[in-house]
Amino acid sequence: MATVAIHNPESAQLPTTLLIVLTALVAFQPAGTDVYLPSLPAIATEFHVGPVGVQWTLTVFLLAFSSAQLAAGPIADRFGRRPVILAGQITFILASVVGALSPSLTWLIAARGAQAIGACCAVVCARAMIRDLFNPDAGAQVMSRMLGWMIIVPVFGAALGGLLQQSWGWRANFVAVATYGAIALASTFHWSKETLPFERRTSLQPRELWLSASHIIRSPTFRAWLAMASWSYVGLFAYLSNSSFALIEVLGLSPTWYGMSFGVTAIGYLIGVLWVRRRIALFGLRDAPSVGAALAVGCGLVMAALAALEVRHPAAIMVPMFGFMLAHGINQPCATSGAIGPFPHCAGTAAALLGALMAAGAAPMGWLIAANHDGSTRPLAFGIALCGLGVAASWLLLVRKLAPEPDLYRL
Repeated sequence: MATVAIHNPESAQLPTTLLIVLTALVAFQPAGTDVYLPSLPAIATEFHVGPVGVQWTLTVFLLAFSSAQLAAGPIADRFGRRPVILAGQITFILASVVGALSPSLTWLIAARGAQAIGACCAVVCARAMIRDLFNPDAGAQVMSRMLGWMIIVPVFGAALGGLLQQSWGWRANFVAVATYGAIALASTFHWSKETLPFERRTSLQPRELWLSASHIIRSPTFRAWLAMASWSYVGLFAYLSNSSFALIEVLGLSPTWYGMSFGVTAIGYLIGVLWVRRRIALFGLRDAPSVGAALAVGCGLVMAALAALEVRHPAAIMVPMFGFMLAHGINQPCATSGAIGPFPHCAGTAAALLGALMAAGAAPMGWLIAANHDGSTRPLAFGIALCGLGVAASWLLLVRKLAPEPDLYRL
């Protein structure tokens, strides 16, 4: 199979069709979560469960997404990116159809787990493909371009989900997601080529996998970027899993207005990735997240203060979350590129470990907030504040001191 060749890995130039494919791949995860978020209260009502019960549909997705990466990354390093992507997309489509037809919460939870496995194959391989083609600095710029385009999904996905929920119910959201998967599958099949040369493929022997994984985890650079990426992602997941109950049940927004408000906060993410794309050459990969760290902790503390003062208005959640999402848009591409950058010969495994460990920390926070749901916005706001503090501490104490200059791990 032919492979894509990028002759100047320090340049962030990428063919438009491949950029579209990569963007569609990284969007599988938000497509699998954001579109159905406005339906969480309705799903809970139909299946006669509370916030903690319906939380399983998100928790299982997250746990399956994180654990499946540990297999998808090494498999992609052995057999190449393209076959893993295509298999994952087919799995995602079939699982979405099952979700739409689910007769019980158990069936829906199982479908969500299968969706996550398919989504993780797409996301892991997209991250690894960027490392196949680019050095860390250029990779961060490409990642920011991808995430800038990908933001279309959370901006309009939740709004679409709200409209579908009010018009046809929550099952229509799974039909919409299956349709997205089918379009992405066709685009991948026609426009993508293999990016991993045969000479850089690794063995699937357990000993080799263990050596690669232990080498990655022992790296201070990887652990530093992992800590920052994890706290930022945990904050995002806390909002994803609990904002519909805070804004719809507590503050009285309709599903449609909730979807639109979610899209507004997601625009902050877009601003963040655009800022990184234009400023990373000036700040550098290691120092650019200082801006994101400051925003994350500041906005988290503002949200917590407003909740403690019992300010019951959607803006008390949305405005600080806009800033936190902006910070996430700065932190995510830098942390992803910085964590995977030192490992060009096992980028799939590094991407899998990064994603799995980030997701493993997110599930407990979502459960903690749901379990403490008390009819106020305090549990959500205090959780976001804690994550902001974690982001800032990770950059200040770990990334700034332990992450080397990107020139030290060029291809």
